[in-house]
Order: sequence, then C-alpha cells, then structure tokens
Amino acid sequence: MLIIINYLRRSLGIVLIHGVLIGSVTGCSRDGPQLATVTGTITIGEQPLKYATVTFIPQGEAGAGPSSGVTDEKGKYKLGYSRDRAGAFVGRHDVTIRGLEVPDKATRDALHESGIDPALLPKVPRKYLDPGAISAEVKPHKNTIDFQLDPQSR
Repeated sequence: MLIIINYLRRSLGIVLIHGVLIGSVTGCSRDGPQLATVTGTITIGEQPLKYATVTFIPQGEAGAGPSSGVTDEKGKYKLGYSRDRAGAFVGRHDVTIRGLEVPDKATRDALHESGIDPALLPKVPRKYLDPGAISAEVKPHKNTIDFQLDPQSR
C-alpha cells in the first residue's frame, strides 16, 4: 500500500508540473486563455459600416476560439471572446466581416423599431465573408485594428 501511495504522489507531482508548464506555454491561466483588448473602426467606401459583425479566427492556435463584435452606428467595434471576457488571442487571425444586408425577420423588426431601415445599410461584398480574405495581428495588451473595406470588391 505504501508503494502505491508513493507512486501516486510522484505521478500527481509530475502531472501538476506538466500542467503548469503547458498552461504557461499556451498562455492559459486558471481563468482561461490570455487575451488582448481589440477595438477598431470599420468603414466601407469611406462611410462607417453600421451594425456589422466582425469575427477574428486564430490561425494555427489549437483549441483557440474565435472572438467577435458588432459595429455601432459609427462603425466602431470591440471584440469579445466569451460572454464575460473581452478580447482575442494574441497572434495572427483570419477576419470575417458580415453586414446586415439580408437580415432575418426578427432583426428587420428590431431595426425598424429602432428607426433603422435595413435597406439603407451598406452592403458588404462577399469577399469579406471568407476567412483569409483579410487578416490581422493581435499583439499583447491593447490593439486598435481598423478596416477600410472596398465596396467594389467581389
């Protein structure tokens, strides 16, 4: 019995050391991954892109989830990783930008109630829906990443 207890103590110690090393290498903490703040402005044809969804998808980060945000009436966004954590993983990301050019009924109704005509919202070319068409680098701490979209892109 004493041999088994000593074996478990040594194994647990190795597992704990291994877990701490992996956590520090991958940037995870006990509260989740290390994230950097990302804000910016998206324009299309030199006009703010209103009410669009921007998504950052980490490149090459195993287990790294995407971060997303929605632009306001001035085209400004702030990324969120989860409901209670703002930011994005540090590193290179594919970026997608999706407009509201074809909103569902619930979204159309909400826009109308807010006094916004969905037909007047800028159209985002399909190119910007494809991951990899545009990319961005997220650096540690605070980032301001702006996008100027070409309305003529295909």
